[in-house]
Amino acid sequence: MRLELKNFTQLNEDEVALVLKWRNHASVATFMKQKHITKQEHLDFIESLKSDCSKEYFLVFENTIPLGMIDFIAIVRGVSCEFGVYQSPFLKGYGEKLMQKVLDYAFKTLRVKELRACAFNVNTRAIDLYLRFGFKIIRKDETMSYFICAGGGAKF
Repeated sequence: MRLELKNFTQLNEDEVALVLKWRNHASVATFMKQKHITKQEHLDFIESLKSDCSKEYFLVFENTIPLGMIDFIAIVRGVSCEFGVYQSPFLKGYGEKLMQKVLDYAFKTLRVKELRACAFNVNTRAIDLYLRFGFKIIRKDETMSYFICAGGGAKF
């Protein structure tokens, strides 16, 4: 099945509420720098995306089923960006599909040469996923691991 992206600025009210529910779910929030966000913070953030060309956030669907979200920040088209990804906390087994969508969008649409990411060291599932997709750890501190993928990665 083909995955479709819906820009956060185009989400309907139910989709906005769904993303907020996922974002604040314990299994997702654990791995966020800001552990909880309010509805107003969420709405303000989505509104800010309308005038910020350095960020793009998407809800990812397979058919009509929302699977997760992907985002791109610090976008310099043709050069580099950083991404984030998480699947619905109520689904299992979509990490690889979401990662493939990240790579496709970053390298084909944004045409970046370098794709960056970071993950909390305790988030071993994310770290393993990034490594399987050709990312290399470029730095590690007591809390976070930092990754880079150049030219499309192993599965691109």
